Amino acid sequence: MDRKQLPNGDGHPVVLFPGLGTDPRYMAPLKVHCAALGYVCYDWGRGFNTGPKGDVRQWLADLASEVSTLVSGH
Repeated sequence: MDRKQLPNGDGHPVVLFPGLGTDPRYMAPLKVHCAALGYVCYDWGRGFNTGPKGDVRQWLADLASEVSTLVSGH
């Protein structure tokens, strides 16, 4: 789809989560695309996505807290 056909972003933050077994490098084209549309983009901040380690609920709670902190300025 042509980018001109997509709605412009309103500046709200977008956190990009790499798929399992990938890292933010693979998300770079999407980050550039979203930024060009007017979104504020952040990487998830955990590097290579190996999936949850240890207790899944705690892993998710920690991730939610990190994302909340990341976007708190918006």
